[in-house]
Amino acid sequence: MDTPLAFIAFSSALTGFTQFELYGTGVADSYYQALLDIIGPAPTQHLLDTYEQVVQQARAEGATPDLLLRQRILSDPTYGPVARNLIRLWYTGSWAQLPEPCRSRLGALPNDYTRVLSTEAYIEGLVWKAMNAHPMGAKQMGYGSWALPPSR
Repeated sequence: MDTPLAFIAFSSALTGFTQFELYGTGVADSYYQALLDIIGPAPTQHLLDTYEQVVQQARAEGATPDLLLRQRILSDPTYGPVARNLIRLWYTGSWAQLPEPCRSRLGALPNDYTRVLSTEAYIEGLVWKAMNAHPMGAKQMGYGSWALPPSR
């Protein structure tokens, strides 16, 4: 599957990591597919279209899309919880069930339940890069690494 560039761009805006870094995790395809499976293709497309509108409006105004992203997506009662879950997904590899009002507006969501998406999702969580650490039980730093002070 080819992950849409809009999904990667949107994810980059949400997480603060570059598109290159997100692709480098190797989980972009599975995260996009998870979003499709959880909220459905039409709501996913609406979310990505809204993000592209935010970017276009910000460019037209000569601004960064941050404020518009907060106003039009993160504050939205339907898509705000989805966007916040995407942040959680990228950072921790886990999806939390959406709040009931959001679920009601999006319709039947049989795949919307709290879980870690996969072992790979846990290992590639951005939280490890953000805190310059490694996932417990995976990607060990190597023999004697404990003797060195953490890098900043």
